[in-house]
Amino acid sequence: MKVFGNVIASIEEDRPPTMIERVARAISRAEASDIMWEAFVPEARAAIAAMREPTEEMCGAGFHDANYMAIWQAMIDAALC
Repeated sequence: MKVFGNVIASIEEDRPPTMIERVARAISRAEASDIMWEAFVPEARAAIAAMREPTEEMCGAGFHDANYMAIWQAMIDAALC
């Protein structure tokens, strides 16, 4: 098992976890669930997809590039792949 930053890699693979896996694991922990994190993948995908449109507060907090919306959406889309 390897650690990437503060995230433990998947036991099955020697790779950093995807964003979907990281969110699914977080949901599993938050639910104090004994269910495997894989069961929470649909919820993780929905949570990430809900972030595709940033709020006004998010836009004002650090987006200074004219293409910020396209950049943000591309990052979310990449997380969902």
